Amino acid sequence: CILPHDFPEVDTPFDVVMIVHTLHHLNEDDVEQTLSRVADLLSKNGTLIVVDVFLEDDGIDPQSSALFSYDIIVNNSHGRVHRTGWLTNTLLKFGYSVQLTRMGYANEEVCLIARRLE
Repeated sequence: CILPHDFPEVDTPFDVVMIVHTLHHLNEDDVEQTLSRVADLLSKNGTLIVVDVFLEDDGIDPQSSALFSYDIIVNNSHGRVHRTGWLTNTLLKFGYSVQLTRMGYANEEVCLIARRLE
């Protein structure tokens, strides 16, 4: 898993950055650092696309995400299945607009499209 300090320095900002099935490997501090670094890498009005398994804010829905969260807790001392509200608020803090869509067989996955506002 690549952490923010592993990101390359770039001369030209990116129009789009995708993070797919990665954030659940990170704790909240590392997610915040990653999203901050991505904000630095995106061009004005650039787009961040995140696809991953997320919990609703109640922490138990959807059930398949809650079961996956348990598996992460048992098998990964560093990661966690994050809640959609926390991720949305974190992205808003870094100056993104956020559109979130649930998908998958049991709505366990989220496709989040965040646009950098500037």
